[in-house]
Amino acid sequence: MGGIKYNYCMNYQKSTKYVLLKGLNKMKKVKVNVADCNEGQMLASDIFDETGRLIVVKNTAINDYIKNRLLEMGIKSIYVFYNTGNHSNPVEFKESYEDDVNLVKEIINELSSGKGLNYENVKLLSDNIYESVKTNYEIIDCLNEVKRVDEYTYYHSLNVSLYSMLIGRWLELSEESIKDLIQAGILHDVGKCRISKEILNKKDALLPDEFEKIKMHPVYGYVMAKTIPNLNDDIPQAILTHHEREDGSGYPFGLKGDELNLYSKIIAISDVYDALTSERAYKSRQTPFDSLRTIQNIGYGYFDTKILMTFLSNISSYYIGSKVLMNTGDSGYVAYVDPLRVYYPIVCIKSDYYDLSKEKSLKIDRML
Repeated sequence: MGGIKYNYCMNYQKSTKYVLLKGLNKMKKVKVNVADCNEGQMLASDIFDETGRLIVVKNTAINDYIKNRLLEMGIKSIYVFYNTGNHSNPVEFKESYEDDVNLVKEIINELSSGKGLNYENVKLLSDNIYESVKTNYEIIDCLNEVKRVDEYTYYHSLNVSLYSMLIGRWLELSEESIKDLIQAGILHDVGKCRISKEILNKKDALLPDEFEKIKMHPVYGYVMAKTIPNLNDDIPQAILTHHEREDGSGYPFGLKGDELNLYSKIIAISDVYDALTSERAYKSRQTPFDSLRTIQNIGYGYFDTKILMTFLSNISSYYIGSKVLMNTGDSGYVAYVDPLRVYYPIVCIKSDYYDLSKEKSLKIDRML
């Protein structure tokens, strides 16, 4: 596809709440004994069992549960990343995130006013997002916080750009392509400014004619994006087709997999995942794990299989170390997520570990 370049680069993701690696160029691999691993050290490669099954994803942070499991499997040494950089400030990133939301709001409002938009404003924002997130692990914490329902469009647009950026990194796309993805994410729902707020925020089920109006927002967004000078042509195309699906069940045209560009395939997953994990006027948010189960259940044939599997196996490791509130009222934290069974984490509650695939009565109520 024109405009999308591939190259090899090291994956990056937040591991847990522990250690931040300041930049990819400051990370090097070292071989260590599992018994000597420190909590928070990041794996430098995927770990497989003797059958070839993936058990821990690269860039996951070591904790006691993972360490003991590796030892039980007879794995005595692993490669981890050694940090030579500095720690970042989580507060600064959260402030930057809110600033970026305001910039997204300005961009969308400027486009919707019909005045036209200077491409440099979009480029500047995408560059800032790329650089700030590249050196900060707080992205998932920001994405998981409850946002104002009345500002949903702006938060959602930024969130989709961030999730899409992560997927682009996991797919090892070029820096140029990842920045294009960020821009496409920012603008993907801009066409909704042409839809009445009464329809967008309706709590009841949409009537057929109302849904037909909703289905026009990718077309409106495409037309608006085409007015932005110097915007990569793949970006308006992604805006137009981000609700299309691999099996042809999407809208507005019912296109199928080979008719869709890479950006639209990535944004489709980011869009659905953020919508599931966000509070809306007409629905409550799901936990990340319920959302991952929903996406996996509907995903095959609906989303691009390779991108979906990449997303599921990588995003899940971000939640290791996250605090959770259980349906029993107890609080705990996510100790481990099986990359092949992402919606059933191992949860630590009061020093005891619970496998949610076996403890059917135990459920995560919400993230803390």
